Amino acid sequence: MAAETTEMDVEATSAPASSSSSGPLPIPPDRVVEAPGFDLEGYIIRYSGHTKIARLQLIAQTCPALQVEAYQLLMRELRTGLNVELYSKLAGELGPQFDTSPGWAEETDRKARQTQERLEGELNQNKSNLVKESIRQGYNELGQYHYSRGDLNQAMKFYVRTRDYCTSNRHMAEMCVRVIQVSVDLNNYVQVSNHVSKAEHLSDMLEPETVAKLAAASALGLLKSQQYKQAARKFLVVGTAISDTFSGVIAAEDVALYGGLCAVAAFDRDELKSAVLESSIFRNFLDLKPKIRDAIQDLFSSKYGAGLNALEAMKGELKLDIHLKDHVNNLFSMIKDRCLVQYFSPYLSVSLASMATAFSSPVEEIEASVAKLIMSGQISARIDSQSKTLHVKQTEKRAATYRKVLGMGEVYLSEMQAMLIRMSCLEQDFVVRGRPSMVGAMGGGAGGSQDGDSMYIANQQDSGDMPATGEDGEVDMAIAMSMSESANM
Repeated sequence: MAAETTEMDVEATSAPASSSSSGPLPIPPDRVVEAPGFDLEGYIIRYSGHTKIARLQLIAQTCPALQVEAYQLLMRELRTGLNVELYSKLAGELGPQFDTSPGWAEETDRKARQTQERLEGELNQNKSNLVKESIRQGYNELGQYHYSRGDLNQAMKFYVRTRDYCTSNRHMAEMCVRVIQVSVDLNNYVQVSNHVSKAEHLSDMLEPETVAKLAAASALGLLKSQQYKQAARKFLVVGTAISDTFSGVIAAEDVALYGGLCAVAAFDRDELKSAVLESSIFRNFLDLKPKIRDAIQDLFSSKYGAGLNALEAMKGELKLDIHLKDHVNNLFSMIKDRCLVQYFSPYLSVSLASMATAFSSPVEEIEASVAKLIMSGQISARIDSQSKTLHVKQTEKRAATYRKVLGMGEVYLSEMQAMLIRMSCLEQDFVVRGRPSMVGAMGGGAGGSQDGDSMYIANQQDSGDMPATGEDGEVDMAIAMSMSESANM
């Protein structure tokens, strides 16, 4: 009863005064995100572990309308774990009305220290007994303990140490998955990529659940590095076995959301149809997110206005996602540009007003977007600003054909002259002759036989059979006369 009264007091004392200060802590105006109709409790229940805490913190720090609810859920989640440091920090910042269990921090910290001492003692005993499996389990338990305490770096160290005590490929795969989960929380995608590769190169067949986790982690790394096409292809191969088993990193709904957005932004029309809309596996994920599924279908069906408006309505919700928040604007821009290019592709000329109607946007905005696409080379066209019309650039096919023919003729003449010169040189027996050292090498050494018909024969000047004076000028004269004769032919 006291807890219910406290929550009611929180709601009563935090009535919104402005768009950026409706909660207990002020939010800078440039970080404010509005997400009307966002079901926070239904959203956050998909996750567990540190990612759940991080997502609640992001929402509380950016969305004024949801700040109070986010902090309430965050403090409730922290009380189920051992992260006393973060709980005490937030309790001091938010005030006593959010700390519904004043003695919880001290009691939990005392029990956590006892647990740490016990785990460390058991590990030391297992080390003295030299039982590899017990040592591996001891390191895993200590890693999980530090993870629940919020000390991710220490958890990473203990998980990595289990590698030396793994006795099977299944143990190695478990170690990789644990390290990947902590690395994602630490935003260390280099470690994510390394351990995904290690797990994928294990000789034994991995379980479908592990394969799905590895694909999802790899896709997150590609998304982080803005490789949207590769990320989309990775999300598309995430198996349904992932379900809620990877809730410490990503939910099944996120696979549909991230994969769908990246695919629309990066895939062409044919690949979007075959890999997304006609994929029996990915359709199961899309059914979990009807909004993104319908938006993709509208964009594919050339209902650009409806599709883009649906995505725009989701923009606030997407900016509250820890993995998408830095990519929303870029992805939306890529999606709109791709739609503009696709809309214009079958036309020789089109009115900007009709494009504005199709995209439910002002003419000025469409004109600016098309101008950007023309400058980037994605559309080969020109804008008639007076009539507000977009025209395809007409190429002079006759002139282009003439230029091509002239170029081919010049190449032909150059090759023909070179052939005539070579034939004249051969006819006059003007051949590049090698030195004796070259002949020995070509013939298999000093004792090798020399072929008289070979192009590389002994130079008479080097062997002493021909005088060295007066010959160079005559040879040069003969070559010049031969070149002149072949040119006149």
